[in-house]
Amino acid sequence: MTANVYSGNFGFFVADHVDAMLAYWDKDLVCRFVNKAYTEWFGKRREQLVDIVTIPELLGPVYEAHKARIEAVLKGEPQKFDTQLINASGNAHQLLVSYHPHHEDGQVVGFFVHTVDISSLKLLESTSQMFATIVNSTSDGIVSKRTDGTILTWNKGVERILGYAADEVVGSNISIIFPVHLAHELRDLVQRVLAGEHLEQYETLRQRKDGRLINVSITLSPVKDAEGNVTAITKVIRDVSHLKQQEAELKRINERNRIFVQQAPNALAMFDTDMCYLAASHRWM
Repeated sequence: MTANVYSGNFGFFVADHVDAMLAYWDKDLVCRFVNKAYTEWFGKRREQLVDIVTIPELLGPVYEAHKARIEAVLKGEPQKFDTQLINASGNAHQLLVSYHPHHEDGQVVGFFVHTVDISSLKLLESTSQMFATIVNSTSDGIVSKRTDGTILTWNKGVERILGYAADEVVGSNISIIFPVHLAHELRDLVQRVLAGEHLEQYETLRQRKDGRLINVSITLSPVKDAEGNVTAITKVIRDVSHLKQQEAELKRINERNRIFVQQAPNALAMFDTDMCYLAASHRWM
């Protein structure tokens, strides 16, 4: 390594040990330098490229898509863009490419190329966007918050359920949706999650932006870091007001039928499917 430093080759040594693809093309578009990553991408040896191949020859049909940017950098205008190229193995990858002009005596004599494979980042970005789309299209409310109650995310579902838009509440404390008489729940529920408990379909009340209280079913789950520490909490909120209304209506109907049977002038009785008594008139008894 010391020999490389003093022989003037240390820069080449470093270039061959970075992941990015590096190259230099002169104003006639002839290759003058490539690093190891660049040769591996195109499946060619350095001696097959340097001082021999032109960039149109190397890129082939793809060159036309890059021609305008190459012409621009040779005019002294740096370029930075995403593109997709197929490597020597036949696999398409997303690349972030930068062209930097090389000036000598006020003239552009060539340009440097810096290329990074960003396929994994693009995949992560695509996955994140897909996840965000799914989260925002569900009818359930999905909220994430810090353990101190600070709201981090707020999807469309919870906007519909509680009436607050995301930009109204993100950064605020989750306590704004707790009724006054249930303020203690915030501390109690967080402590249970921090203790490792997964709360599922916990029924309670929450307060909408317009002040109305609604019946909700909530599921709380911890978000942990690599060391297993709880750093945030996700909450799924489902509006169960209509179910509570149906339950109340069914209870009212059952109670009305029970009274009707009990006060019937004839001997009447109601049984369930297991033939257990539901109600019976006084004459039946």
